[in-house]
Amino acid sequence: MHRDRLSSFRDRFIARRRRRPSRAIPGLEPLEGRRLLTASLDLTSGTLAFQTTEGAMNLSISVDASDVYTFRDPTQTITLGAGAVGSGWPLSADSHTATGPASSLSSIAVVGDPGSYNDVVSVASTKAPTTITTGLGKDSF
Repeated sequence: MHRDRLSSFRDRFIARRRRRPSRAIPGLEPLEGRRLLTASLDLTSGTLAFQTTEGAMNLSISVDASDVYTFRDPTQTITLGAGAVGSGWPLSADSHTATGPASSLSSIAVVGDPGSYNDVVSVASTKAPTTITTGLGKDSF
């Protein structure tokens, strides 16, 4: 009974200490894995090679009446090799389209990632022999 009175007295007359809320400690959280989808376009010994490194490609190739080729892939960021740059192939501002003179090439090679991606390659027009190699996915041409 003595303890009950003491507890009762303590509860009524002695202020209880309030706990401060815990402060969050700032820190960094790791991000989930990201893939940067890139393709290269380079010219070597007359062969213009478009090659993807990871992921599916959605490539369209055409040549217009002025003998200017257009390579466009909205899913891949295109990087130009030294041979393509030296032959006058510029990139669009978004790096998804490359154009260049037909006179700079004698053949075209398109090489997709060997993985199981569903590649789409559309050749609207060409004046050069074109080879297309893709991986194990359900590809369409």
